[in-house]
Amino acid sequence: MGLPLTTASYSYDGKKLFLEGSQWQAITGALTLLALFQTVRVAYANRRAPSIDDLMDELAGEAGAVLERRAIFIVKRRNIDGAYRVLSYWQPAWDCFLLPNINLNEGIPSSVAMVRGLSSIIGIPEERLTLSPYPEQSVLRSSKYSPTYRRETSYKFEFYHVAVSGSISSTFAGSSFSHGGFDYSWLTVAELRAHPTTRERNGDVLKHLNEQKWTLLESPPDSYDPGSVAP
Repeated sequence: MGLPLTTASYSYDGKKLFLEGSQWQAITGALTLLALFQTVRVAYANRRAPSIDDLMDELAGEAGAVLERRAIFIVKRRNIDGAYRVLSYWQPAWDCFLLPNINLNEGIPSSVAMVRGLSSIIGIPEERLTLSPYPEQSVLRSSKYSPTYRRETSYKFEFYHVAVSGSISSTFAGSSFSHGGFDYSWLTVAELRAHPTTRERNGDVLKHLNEQKWTLLESPPDSYDPGSVAP
């Protein structure tokens, strides 16, 4: 803003450094326009500059790989033994335990739609669920064989912390329960990694949870208050 202010406030009366006032006015005016053009050009370039994620997505597309974005929901609690347990379910198609998740490629445009999807998965009303995205650096990119697509697949996993308000049923708070045709269990990351097929097929996510346990597990509050469990 320096040049525009100078142009507006400077006195162009008289002759200075061999140039008339009108000549100085023309020069400063041209410099002002040049500075404004440069500012706009840089701002436009920054707005259009692709992110690393954009570039990786483009490369995956050019390579013909299936790119699947999935939201992974971390529903967690800390037991009296001090160990964090995450809600997991048995996925027969993968023959392993997975964390609750939804496919973001399938028209899930907003957090409202994600809450609706999570509600149908774990059986808790939408109005009692709150999703909070973890920091961008917690995003995991991985490639592995998908039993669903029957081919090598590139994944982008985005993690969300889940908070549940109100009272919790003793069934949900138990060590395991069933809902929507799936069997759920509260397991530690170590227990998940000790399971052979889970380690083999979901090891990338479990390794990520272990490496970023402070960000994903230890730092955020538990998903529900233990004192809210109904008798």
